[in-house]
Amino acid sequence: MSAQSAFTAIGLVFLAVGLVILFFLLRQLRRAWQSRQWPRVRGTIQHSGTQRKVFYQSPSHPADRVESTTLDFRYDYTVHRQAYTGTRVTLSDSVIKTGRQLQRRVEQFPPGKTVDVYYNPENPAESVLIPGASLYHFTPLITPLLMIAVGIWLLGMGNAF
Repeated sequence: MSAQSAFTAIGLVFLAVGLVILFFLLRQLRRAWQSRQWPRVRGTIQHSGTQRKVFYQSPSHPADRVESTTLDFRYDYTVHRQAYTGTRVTLSDSVIKTGRQLQRRVEQFPPGKTVDVYYNPENPAESVLIPGASLYHFTPLITPLLMIAVGIWLLGMGNAF
């Protein structure tokens, strides 16, 4: 394989992967943006806390593990006489946050508190306590944008030969 074709092939891979990731992240961002228009009902916090999760990269190597702390919420709400239980505070709950940021959310929504619950009118089982997009929807965009830039650069390098 020549250097030109290697740069082109690798560039196309970076470009394709970056575009696919960007597509899914922009879809999430759009959904978060739309959630600002979701209707709201009153709900009650049943449980608020954090949960430590451990992921093992390989069962044969227990030392190779990744630990993460995530929000652990449950709140009840009713839409059109149908009862639901929600677990998401925001649509960016899956983005890694600091322990202090997570603790602030727990303090903001203690058990027993009555809250506004924003639900997706097309799927009332999908809900959040804080609608809209936040910084946490934009920071993951850095990775696919860098991949796209590297892909374009590699394609340019392939054409330079």
